Amino acid sequence: MKFFKRQKKDNIELDEVYRLLRGYYRCSADEGYPFLFMSDDFLNTLHWTQKEIETKFDNKLVNMLHPDDKIHLEKNRDSLRNQYKVGTCQNVVFRLKGKDGYHWVSDCYLALKQDSTFFFQGNITDVTSFMLDKEKRAEERNQMLTALTMEYSTVIMGDLMENTMVVVKHDGHMYDHGGLDDFSSEDKMNYTRCLHDFYNRVLVKESCPDFLDILSPVPFMNALLKNETVELQYQIYPNSNGYESLYARAIRLYDEKHHFRFVMGFRPMDEVRKKENVLELQREIIEGISKDYFSVLLVDLENGQIYSYREAGSNGKRIADFCRSYHDRWTELLPAYAKDLVSDASRDSFLEELSFEKLKSCNEDYSFTYEYMSDEGVLYLPGSCFLC
Repeated sequence: MKFFKRQKKDNIELDEVYRLLRGYYRCSADEGYPFLFMSDDFLNTLHWTQKEIETKFDNKLVNMLHPDDKIHLEKNRDSLRNQYKVGTCQNVVFRLKGKDGYHWVSDCYLALKQDSTFFFQGNITDVTSFMLDKEKRAEERNQMLTALTMEYSTVIMGDLMENTMVVVKHDGHMYDHGGLDDFSSEDKMNYTRCLHDFYNRVLVKESCPDFLDILSPVPFMNALLKNETVELQYQIYPNSNGYESLYARAIRLYDEKHHFRFVMGFRPMDEVRKKENVLELQREIIEGISKDYFSVLLVDLENGQIYSYREAGSNGKRIADFCRSYHDRWTELLPAYAKDLVSDASRDSFLEELSFEKLKSCNEDYSFTYEYMSDEGVLYLPGSCFLC
């Protein structure tokens, strides 16, 4: 250290240079990278004193590193030392142990050589808030991508700044591209070329006259920046049997200086409309039935989920509260309901008439009667099952 303390630069003491560099530190290239100097800002960033670092971490940088970052940092430093060149700097982001937990820091460092001895000096900047926000955004993007891949038959992911895209899912088949930020170069296609090819060969142009104006890179970016999502409907000629209606939804994943990532899902609108028509018919049927009953339950026989459509009077509310206490699951509710609200005399026939197996195998509407244990006493209730 005496050698370095003798150095001057523009008549400014080296200690003053350290102060101006803020998160400055210097360490030996020996095993564990023992510290030779730590600036006040370096110590303040991590909330340690120099004495605490000497005692708790044996005065070595490697002992402050997060376990997952040790190998990465040592490879960087070995590379810098083995390919030593005066003035060559490296920048790396890693985690250092602070008194209040690990801090993400960006470290700009270089190797120094005096005679045959190596040293490292660096300058750390705390980037914890940025890295945590980045992790949060990555998790949100993964959740959005998961939702789209579940709901849509085709999904693409693209980068409008790079003008590239990849197919993530097509007709139910998923493709692995190594994550949102690292899809392989051989999978990338030119976004603009694919867009114009789709417009010229497949799209029914009258169904969406502004298709290119909406989805060309610049207006597409502007729309996603303003609204976070873009939706459109159009028609295509999939084959010689006529056209097909599609719905598309795009979501902005993130944007930065050199990237503007988005994900877009596509699904057939004809199937959606059929489901909407079925649901509307079911709603009309249920509204008609509910005029004669104080409680009406709709059971989805594919997953055993209960949807309550009527809670008239105290008995209707009692049944609805009972459903909610069993998370609206038919197979969990039925035996508990029968035990608490159905008389001993009619319980077995009640369970038989409304068993999940019978409901799933039934081909026509049917009715039955059971004894309901109301707050006012036993009520002889008619029960009806309607197929919809």
